[in-house]
Amino acid sequence: MNSQLAALEGLFGFADERRAQVGASTDAARRAGYTATGPVYVGGADNDPPEPAEVIQDQPCGYRLTADQYAEVKDELALHGVRTKGTNVPLRQPLRALVPLLLDERAPYHLTVGEPDTGC
Repeated sequence: MNSQLAALEGLFGFADERRAQVGASTDAARRAGYTATGPVYVGGADNDPPEPAEVIQDQPCGYRLTADQYAEVKDELALHGVRTKGTNVPLRQPLRALVPLLLDERAPYHLTVGEPDTGC
């Protein structure tokens, strides 16, 4: 128990010392979602580069869901902070990188398969 408390105190102290840095980085990442272009990824990690099939080079504008799909996943999207416009889920939003992971058929753990909207 004491070791867990010590670890948490260390974590909170570390985060508190870097609060401004973390806040600035988080804000910049959220703003970048509105203006970012280029590929989006449905695979890979910092220690495992994505395979070519895990890179969406020509990203859609967003994903369209059916009314039934939207009813099924709207709570999960909201919990993640993903913004929707009715049954449309635009890619231009603070969580741009998360949208394909949740709605693209190529993502291994998608919630549902949305129809890519390419009419930007």
